[in-house]
Amino acid sequence: GFVECIIWGLVVSGVISTLGDNPLRLLFYCAGYATGLFLGSTIEGKIALGTSNLELFANDESTEKITAYLEETNHGYTVLPGHGSTEKMNMIFIVLPRKEMPKVLRDIRRECDNKVFVVASDVSKYAGGYGMVK
Repeated sequence: GFVECIIWGLVVSGVISTLGDNPLRLLFYCAGYATGLFLGSTIEGKIALGTSNLELFANDESTEKITAYLEETNHGYTVLPGHGSTEKMNMIFIVLPRKEMPKVLRDIRRECDNKVFVVASDVSKYAGGYGMVK
């Protein structure tokens, strides 16, 4: 990492110091950088390695639909009772492979007519759990 940083610093300092001389060179540098970021994030999104965490907040009726779906699709979950601003709510926690997250989320939202609040995040470390032992 240290050697890579030195090489990167030397190369970039040489390139950036000449960008002000030629606006066309600056334009091409920016276009190349933006293209690299776009392609990298697109490829990373398609590969979808890792694990995601879904935190769902739903009323009792939606919770029943969600837990039935999760049991049917063999996903582990934890339900905790809670209170929303206007009614009793349940918190449903699901840890699942990142690649499965879009489909599971789409199915749950369809089951509950979009009447569920969702927070999604990436998980870097976990241990134990139903079907998730690592």
